[in-house]
Amino acid sequence: PIASPGCGRVWATAITPGGRVVGQATTADGETHGFLWEDGATLDLGTLDSGRSEALGANDRRVVVGRVVGATGRRAFRWTPETGITLLEECVAAPHGWALHEAVAINQSGWIAGIGSRHGQPRGFLLEPLAGG
Repeated sequence: PIASPGCGRVWATAITPGGRVVGQATTADGETHGFLWEDGATLDLGTLDSGRSEALGANDRRVVVGRVVGATGRRAFRWTPETGITLLEECVAAPHGWALHEAVAINQSGWIAGIGSRHGQPRGFLLEPLAGG
């Protein structure tokens, strides 16, 4: 099973070619947290700002992307076991006027696709990793 004992509802949103599953689950405290399921174990990705997190995509390098939703609205994130949840806007130099709302997919090379807005208008985005970074 993907859910741990004591969890409420579970939504799976993506599966990688290697069989990792991501999504969100309601905790025993009633919060919604993103999760990564791999090798029969469920990892709670946590959240930021006392809001909720929703994992939307992953790759087999154990990188998860998604969104956190809280008092400041929807914000795209990237999660790794080493760094935990990091807002994408803290990882990239987005051009002026952009807001990154949710990351929906990541490939094995680290390219991230998502939904944001530029000067208030909805836009898709594609982030390419820097060489050596």
